[in-house]
Amino acid sequence: MATATPSRESSRATAAQTPLSPARISRLQEKEDLRALNDRLAVYIDRVRSLELENDRLLVKVSEKEEVTTREVQSRSFVLLCVE
Repeated sequence: MATATPSRESSRATAAQTPLSPARISRLQEKEDLRALNDRLAVYIDRVRSLELENDRLLVKVSEKEEVTTREVQSRSFVLLCVE
């Protein structure tokens, strides 16, 4: 099993203690911002898909009601024609 050399350990410790450069901080912030935006986009896309499915379901329901109404109107029209 390989162990870290003292020079590697000291360079890691030094790297952990040195402050991040402004460019690195900016990149990290941008990365976090993109993660947050990506999460928001994923939620938005899920919501849109859900609404589209609900819309399709409601359109089918409306279509079924229109068919029933059309049949009822046609039946009543036929009855009225027969009565006259």
